[in-house]
Amino acid sequence: MAERSVVFDVHIYEKLIVAHCRGGNVQLAKDVLLKAEEKFGMVSVAVYGLVNEALCMKGDVDEALELKKRMIIKGLVPSKQSFNILVDGMCKRKRLDDAKSLVVEMNSFGVFPDNFTCSILIEGLLKGRDAAAANGLVHEMVSLGMNIDPKIYDSFICVMSKEGAMEKAKALFDGMIASGVTPGARAFASLVEGYVQGNNALKGYELLVEMKTRNIVISPYTYGTTVKGMCSSGDIDGAYKIVKEMGASGCRANVVIYTTLIKTFLQKGRFGDAVRVLKEMKEQGIAPDTFCYNSLIIGLSKAKRTDEARSYLVEMVENGLKPDAFTYGAFISGYIEAGNLHPQRNI
Repeated sequence: MAERSVVFDVHIYEKLIVAHCRGGNVQLAKDVLLKAEEKFGMVSVAVYGLVNEALCMKGDVDEALELKKRMIIKGLVPSKQSFNILVDGMCKRKRLDDAKSLVVEMNSFGVFPDNFTCSILIEGLLKGRDAAAANGLVHEMVSLGMNIDPKIYDSFICVMSKEGAMEKAKALFDGMIASGVTPGARAFASLVEGYVQGNNALKGYELLVEMKTRNIVISPYTYGTTVKGMCSSGDIDGAYKIVKEMGASGCRANVVIYTTLIKTFLQKGRFGDAVRVLKEMKEQGIAPDTFCYNSLIIGLSKAKRTDEARSYLVEMVENGLKPDAFTYGAFISGYIEAGNLHPQRNI
């Protein structure tokens, strides 16, 4: 009986390439691709695109570019998705000139960039601090009748807020709302942080209220930023009110937020309120950390409330936390100022 030879056609090779890509073995996928090219000249555009994506995900963007060049030499035009993946890969590695060149190349092949392509590039340009180029691209999109993804505007607001250009950021924010577009949580959070860092915590709080009105989820970080800003501006009661609102909305405050309140109450001489907040924190199941205990011990020691300071020092050690030299130094200074010349006997 004559032996039958098994002939692998290009589709078998393509299935192997796909399986290796999905299995995370890009090197094997590349090896099979090279063999397929030697045998059949080329594979399908979709398979090239899949290998391209796998290379970009691995960070091998230069290999992905070379693969794209090989496709073009063979007379194949990469798909829009393949171009988008390459543009995204270049932006993530801050190779913005390469990303822009890819968009130009897309146009030359009649593969016109879509909203997703432009969003990727604009995000990259903004992160690369090239707001002028990003703004120019937005105007070009508008002139072509393309719909602008609200997330693009969110990115602009985020960058402007970080740079302290709050008037421009708020103007764009208000313009979105006037156009019937609701800014995303990222835009709100960026404005809140920008106002707080610019010593305008009240504006930040007003935006926090607006976020609630619009049912936008507020992260613990945004709450914490606002609490810190209110404390820094001297409005400790406003900060405490925000923490209470957090609990009512189902977003539990963390130890950092509680410690900020405790520290500020101590600085204001409101020791009873500081202890009350500590108690509330414990009732929420949040254990004080070293920084929280340090704030209590240092604040009480400076106020010559040495017995209370000592009780928290003991509690801290009993809870397995280790006071540092700064804590002991403040504690000893408090005892000396209170007239106790032998503080070591109380440690």
